[in-house]
Amino acid sequence: MRSGIIVLPLLSAAAVVSGCATSDDPTSEVYVYEASNLIDIDSASAAVTWSDTLAVFTVESERALPAPSGEEKVLAGRRVTVRVDDVVWKRAGAEQPPASFEAQADGWVYGDDDQMIPMRAEDDVRLEVGKTYLAPIIRIYAWGFGGNYLEVVDGVVSAAPYQDSPLAVQLDGKTVEEAAKVIAAARAEQGAGPLAATTAEQLEATGVDIGG
Repeated sequence: MRSGIIVLPLLSAAAVVSGCATSDDPTSEVYVYEASNLIDIDSASAAVTWSDTLAVFTVESERALPAPSGEEKVLAGRRVTVRVDDVVWKRAGAEQPPASFEAQADGWVYGDDDQMIPMRAEDDVRLEVGKTYLAPIIRIYAWGFGGNYLEVVDGVVSAAPYQDSPLAVQLDGKTVEEAAKVIAAARAEQGAGPLAATTAEQLEATGVDIGG
């Protein structure tokens, strides 16, 4: 059994895509995929257990990552630069996130004629430049996201119609200030988290199957 600290690629921080059972969404021209997550930060309790902060941030820019030379074009990675507008909750002892940072986000899948089609997880929104979101933020070796992005419009949390996680249901329609109170009142799972300091044994003790 592995005993080191769990280190996850910051695809969406705690979210690790293990397969792509996919479907096309022609009405929105977005390629929707099914993600299998190691840890789902999908409730207020999960957020205060596994993440370092819950923050409001605005996506300021994005850049596509070039495909490795000589490899077939299938997926294009993406990095987004975000501005942290407000930290609504921070775990005791956690670092304050920087005012701005760059992190990995859903990219694109190549279609016919090398057309780059935007991707998103089936139960999550795609981070878009110019929009503002509320989401868990985690620092492992770099700052990254914990998924379950909830758009913030005029200071109010606005979940997409297909976002039905407990976190989305708990926070949808609330002001950022009201959402902060919900998170502050949540209780962390006993004996679990935070993710950046969790060993394989500790994850398995909470019922997470890490394989191997």
